[in-house]
Amino acid sequence: MAYLQKCAATVLCVALAGCAQNMEIGKRHLSSANTTDSEERFGQHSSEATSSFFGKHKSKRVAVSGFDDLSGARVENGTSTAVAASGRILTHYILLENNNKNHYTLLDRSVLNELLNERRLAGQVNATNEAEVINAAPEFMREGLAGNVPPIVAIEDLLPSDYLIYGAVVGYDKRLKDDGTGAGIAGYNISNRHSRDQVSVMLELIDVQTGAIVGIGFGSQLIESTSVRASIFAQLRVNRILEFEQATILNDPTTLALIRAIDMALGEMFQDATS
Repeated sequence: MAYLQKCAATVLCVALAGCAQNMEIGKRHLSSANTTDSEERFGQHSSEATSSFFGKHKSKRVAVSGFDDLSGARVENGTSTAVAASGRILTHYILLENNNKNHYTLLDRSVLNELLNERRLAGQVNATNEAEVINAAPEFMREGLAGNVPPIVAIEDLLPSDYLIYGAVVGYDKRLKDDGTGAGIAGYNISNRHSRDQVSVMLELIDVQTGAIVGIGFGSQLIESTSVRASIFAQLRVNRILEFEQATILNDPTTLALIRAIDMALGEMFQDATS
């Protein structure tokens, strides 16, 4: 019995060393993914190319027209949900981060209907106010006031965009790498597993006046996942059984992977449009 316990301890030590190494790699990778350095995470690939493109063009207004998940990796009710449906707003975020020198104006088209509704409400408020002012004025002044009452709510014209950006998640490849190790003896078991996914993004820059695609870009990012499991099942004495299990899982955030893939695609797209 003592010999078996020594063998079990030796095997588990070796297995633990291998699992600990993989877990440490996973922790370092996750720590890198969670870095608080926004300059490293957002805009490092696209900032220079974005500024270069708009610095050479008089047209300065850009909008993100849409961002779809075309990967087909996970389909629910006919819609792919491989990653969070946040591509448009993440693209907005990177473009705003890159625009520290005000090279361009970023327009939002995702809430266009809401904007139009609010503008209609403002128009109704102004029309009601004008009617009240005219009705309260002497009759000889009413004709001159029609159309000349200052609005309560100022409404400026909506700006048209010069360029549209269309983006899509074009691939979510699961388990590009999937491996693991494990060992067990005399009720002592330990195992680890490491897998690697990849998310891929493509962006198009479209000239609104001509409808021509003036630039296209591709970006991808790996998503790492590491897990370690350990369990013990031993009979200490008659009617005395020890059972223990523990697991640790580290996953890269898919949202950060999507941001970095978009950043890479933006840089390549604007570089392509500039050349």
